[in-house]
Amino acid sequence: MSSVKLTKAEKEAISALEDLAKVWPKSLILFARADRLNVLKPGDNRTFGESVVGSAEIYSDGGDPNDNDVMWPNWNRTSGKR
Repeated sequence: MSSVKLTKAEKEAISALEDLAKVWPKSLILFARADRLNVLKPGDNRTFGESVVGSAEIYSDGGDPNDNDVMWPNWNRTSGKR
């Protein structure tokens, strides 16, 4: 893990995400698109667009940091706001 110092709110957000992961239905998939997390429910005879069933205003780059392609468009790293 990183040695970056986190605020109490940031730690609580991470903890809440970890709690959500424990109860997240295996029938739903999170993926990154359009700078946010989206929810996909795969199914027969549906197009990709029809399978996207929701989104969350949680910023997501979608890049793999191991490939050094993580982008930070319009991201203020100090304030954490776009």
